[in-house]
Amino acid sequence: MKKIQQVDLKNIQSWIIFILIILNLIAFIMINNRLYFRLDMTEGKKYSIGKATVDLLKKVQAKNSESSNEEYSPLIIEYYYNKRMLEINQFAQVIQYIKDLLAEYDKYGKNDVKVYVKELSYADDKHKDEIERIENAGIQAFSLMQREETGSKSLNGFSGIILKYNNEQKVMPTVISDQSFEFDLDVEIKKIIGDRQEKLGILVGSAERKLNQDYAYVYQLTHSEYEEVTEITSGQPIDKDIDILIIIGGSALTEADVYQIDQFLLSGGKAFVALGGINLRFSQQYGQLMIMGEPNPNSLNNLLAHYGLKINLDVVGDNNSYRPLQQAESLFTVKEYRYPVWPEIKNFSKDHVAVSDLQAVDMFWPSSITIDEKIKDQTDILFRTTKEAWVQTSEQGFRINLQDFEYPVQQSQGEFVLACAYQGDAESYFNSNPIPEIISPEMQSSKIDSGKIQLVVLSNEMMLESEMLKNFSLSQGREELLFLMNTIDWFSKESSLIQIRNKSKFTKPLDKAVDKADFKKKKSRIIFVSLFIMPLLVVLLAVIIFMTNKSRNKKII
Repeated sequence: MKKIQQVDLKNIQSWIIFILIILNLIAFIMINNRLYFRLDMTEGKKYSIGKATVDLLKKVQAKNSESSNEEYSPLIIEYYYNKRMLEINQFAQVIQYIKDLLAEYDKYGKNDVKVYVKELSYADDKHKDEIERIENAGIQAFSLMQREETGSKSLNGFSGIILKYNNEQKVMPTVISDQSFEFDLDVEIKKIIGDRQEKLGILVGSAERKLNQDYAYVYQLTHSEYEEVTEITSGQPIDKDIDILIIIGGSALTEADVYQIDQFLLSGGKAFVALGGINLRFSQQYGQLMIMGEPNPNSLNNLLAHYGLKINLDVVGDNNSYRPLQQAESLFTVKEYRYPVWPEIKNFSKDHVAVSDLQAVDMFWPSSITIDEKIKDQTDILFRTTKEAWVQTSEQGFRINLQDFEYPVQQSQGEFVLACAYQGDAESYFNSNPIPEIISPEMQSSKIDSGKIQLVVLSNEMMLESEMLKNFSLSQGREELLFLMNTIDWFSKESSLIQIRNKSKFTKPLDKAVDKADFKKKKSRIIFVSLFIMPLLVVLLAVIIFMTNKSRNKKII
């Protein structure tokens, strides 16, 4: 009798456990639908907002908490897209990604960030007025081509964002890529909420170069991300409100320019300097391109050497990692030349946030950097050549024509530093050198003799030239410009921004669908597995456990 009672008790316990499992499963599904929770297993957490974005949304909340009820204004993010764009798989994926990421903004922003996603259609008469309104606000329509079995057809599309805050409005006119979307949106949010941005100054130190022409990519990128960018020319004073100075080249800079750079750094300013150790001259001889190099001594290099970072008057080649150069031999033939003085750099510091995620950068006739022993502990080497590199100096004669490298005859000399970052103490270059007479007595009397400086030196100004990046960079300038902008973020102590900026480098974990039907099939399959198969497996496991226990109890009887 006792055994029968024990068996009945075990049966009751098994049924209770089974029912509790089912109830827990139902409760989990209901709670999951109400609470915002998502596990992002993609590389780089592409589908989750980063720390920099979370911090930015907290700033919005802090601003609103400080304001009175009359001044309170949530940040409104309105995303508009054309329904027809969902018919094109490429845009359908991007739109879904944007909607997913905006959901994160909405949840983390709580009541201080309101996100509205609106799907509109040109074919719907009810949407015509709203489409006209957003187009007048600045959202731009564009043409799309959709390929079908019967041919291609053209349709109009739009995908853009309107930000509203405290009676101000900013527009992202076209959002058609998931690459760097979060970073671009954060930049616009910073602008509209009045979060202080660093003020940039750009000084082109070569008389033959113009910022908006020869360094057009640098010009466009800095102006798109920063509201205040000042172009400085030789002889012009550096404004005191400039935080970060980008210097490209230095052959045309005077001692007075160098004095201002010296004082700028010692007063707490930060500088990115791109400067090569040689000048190049190009000519045609008997139908062949001739390249001549000559040393490029200048006052800016003297200043850097005084700080302990000397750009040598040489050219670096790398036998183990370089970009070949193609040259037309005739109307129909193109020859690919071995050209090691265009090294492809992959040897990056793993410890410095400005370069740790870079894949490769292309350099064009770079020079080596010598770091003074006195500052080595305060200097980070950002990237260098392989061990199979070598240098040419003016004493040896610069032999850098295409034909000079047809055969690998250069003797390897080891690794050479091509970019570095220094943070530490420095004394004014003009403590031991005469102050230029053009400097006013007032400026001389307020001269700073020493201070802490923050400086990044790149031994190759041609790495930032638009034509070189466009025609010869493997990434068409993306990695090289990423290095520049990462450095600015590092200067600004915005390391988390670098992680957001680098999200554009990560690929999606799922294969792209071939066409619309394939996309819908894969999407339905994932939804079906997530909502039905996984819970069913849990229930099935519970039933198996229950039946096993029941069978065991029968044997006991």
